[in-house]
Amino acid sequence: MTNFIFLKEFGSFVIHVLSLSLIGGFVGIVLGALILRCSWVKRPTIRFLRIGLWAPFIILFALTFRSDYAVAGVYFIGLIAIALFACSCFLSMRDVCGLTWRESVKDGANEIILQAILFSLFSQFYLGVGWIWFVFQDERLGSFCAVLVLLLITLVVLHRVFQSTFDYMAQRRGKILIGELSEMTVASVGGVIVFVLCCIILWQLASDLVGRYVSVSRPSDVLHTAFRLLWKDAALTSRAIWVDVVVSLAEISGGIVVGGVIAIIVFNGLTVNKTFRDLAFPLLPLTQVVPIIVPMILPIFGITSLGHISLSSTLGVALVSFFPFVQSMWGLTGRSPLSQILISVDRALPFAFVTVLCGELFGSVAGLGFLMALARSESKYQDAMAVAVLTLTLLFGLSSALRFAARRFLERRGEKGRGKGDILNFLSALIRN
Repeated sequence: MTNFIFLKEFGSFVIHVLSLSLIGGFVGIVLGALILRCSWVKRPTIRFLRIGLWAPFIILFALTFRSDYAVAGVYFIGLIAIALFACSCFLSMRDVCGLTWRESVKDGANEIILQAILFSLFSQFYLGVGWIWFVFQDERLGSFCAVLVLLLITLVVLHRVFQSTFDYMAQRRGKILIGELSEMTVASVGGVIVFVLCCIILWQLASDLVGRYVSVSRPSDVLHTAFRLLWKDAALTSRAIWVDVVVSLAEISGGIVVGGVIAIIVFNGLTVNKTFRDLAFPLLPLTQVVPIIVPMILPIFGITSLGHISLSSTLGVALVSFFPFVQSMWGLTGRSPLSQILISVDRALPFAFVTVLCGELFGSVAGLGFLMALARSESKYQDAMAVAVLTLTLLFGLSSALRFAARRFLERRGEKGRGKGDILNFLSALIRN
């Protein structure tokens, strides 16, 4: 009976992922095709979606749906998330990489499905139901291994179908990252501001229309609450919100450092050893989604936190940030080591933020994700949304600072930088100095 329920939930998971990919992907590609016709909208849209496509992931953890509409509401948020991702992916491939329509759709389909898998896994943590939640209910190592094996098989089949290779995808990603940096202009920044204002207006209009389905406050009320949380003690706890910001940043920083060091070691192995490269290339794509479920094994052994720091969240960030980090570094081969690291950290940052918010839902006593969960449990929906807005602002600020530093460094050097095999030599020199 237990095995039947497990397989049934896995079937529902697959249907959920495919429907999100087909519907959300179609909407996103059509939207991207329309935007390509307007040259003055194209660049600002690409810049806006770089962080904007992660907004549904973060906002999801702050929303509280009416019980009858929870599943449908989360599915609708998923469609928005995948549509934004598909639009961003299509625009980057067509405009930055110069791919044809057919190549853009084919290569984008693989990434769209992977993003749908990512959202589906996170949404199950939010809802407390579904295939992954089965592991929490069962609390046995065997269930965790079964989930791991099925996810691995799913990814292997996916990469076989689309015949995608790590090297090709990384080179394309590197071209997109450099292209985005080179297009940072005053006009594009102004366009992003216009997009943000449009989103606020849509939020204001939608807050009254969807009130019967989900608890959503007006943006003016949420912004007022956000300022109150920043400059006064939080109404949710006896401490200021800055404590929770520091906790989440500590988990993000610790995870990215661990994941980044492992990525640098693997990158160095890829550059100097052909045998290692031949063995690693087929395996590296499997690290893109599977690590999300690995931290679930820690509570089984009673490992949850160290003080205010959630070990599950930190480990989750380390594992999830590894793939975007190593993929970006390989795609930026030939650039200077420091610019490689800065851009790779920026690439891994949104994954780290979403993973921390998800990890802090369980067994945490501090952090931005913990505050959102606490606010929702106490029916303080306005506070939960305010924390989500502050989290998005923090992500945007850190990402912009990293990209600004990377661009200035590249402009100052005016060259491609060191070769691809001297990352560890560069780090060793830093340590000696």
